[in-house]
Amino acid sequence: EHPDINSDGVQLYLAPQGKPAAAWLLVPEMPTSRVRVTRIAGYDGDLPLEVRWTRTPAGYEVSADIPLAALGAANGRHALGLVVNEIGGGRERRRGQLVLGGASGEFVYLRGDREAPESFVPFVIEHG
Repeated sequence: EHPDINSDGVQLYLAPQGKPAAAWLLVPEMPTSRVRVTRIAGYDGDLPLEVRWTRTPAGYEVSADIPLAALGAANGRHALGLVVNEIGGGRERRRGQLVLGGASGEFVYLRGDREAPESFVPFVIEHG
């Protein structure tokens, strides 16, 4: 596992219809405005990604942009995975993960960067 998996940050997974899934580990580099972006091994998708973070009263906010054209299929069924890692004050390793999708009836215990594509949440982008 990449060492950043144990810090504050976001794991972002995207599986566009008909393309390999892409995955990134996004870690705000405090106190700067930079975000350290690391590709997660085992996901072969190659999508352009623009990331930024800002401080909020309750912590921070991470925004990630992927151009719609990079997804390919105009009205395709895509899938998204998202994990938020929290380290907490005074700790050297993360204390928890907030996982979007795929955990119904499942016990999740700090599973690192091993998100299964079948657990991703499906979505459709409709062009009007």
